[in-house]
Amino acid sequence: MSEAREFSRYKVIDLMELTGALEGVKVPLRLATFGHGGCGFYAPEKTPFLSPPKRVFCTFSLNQTEAIKVQGNLKYVQELSAQGKPIYFYGVEFIVPHRPMVEPIVYGLERLKSEGKIEAA
Repeated sequence: MSEAREFSRYKVIDLMELTGALEGVKVPLRLATFGHGGCGFYAPEKTPFLSPPKRVFCTFSLNQTEAIKVQGNLKYVQELSAQGKPIYFYGVEFIVPHRPMVEPIVYGLERLKSEGKIEAA
């Protein structure tokens, strides 16, 4: 987690145009960061089902386009605090063969960053 990232990530937590989910996860997740190499989700509770290392299946859609489904590895879970309550950040790294599948989303996020609508994470 403290290692330098190979790819840029973008703060997307307030970007309603981008949706994301982890297959099989029952707790509500909120997509927080996204980039060519992976993504991160916030959850209000820790889920034993999501313990690294674990292969996960993610789905994403930008601007209500057809969903993209990619595989990744859950790399870490970090407990944080928000308004005095614990929340959990789940960090996912996309598997290398699936990274090209997220390129349309990354290009869209790069455009939004250049327009000042989102920031780098």
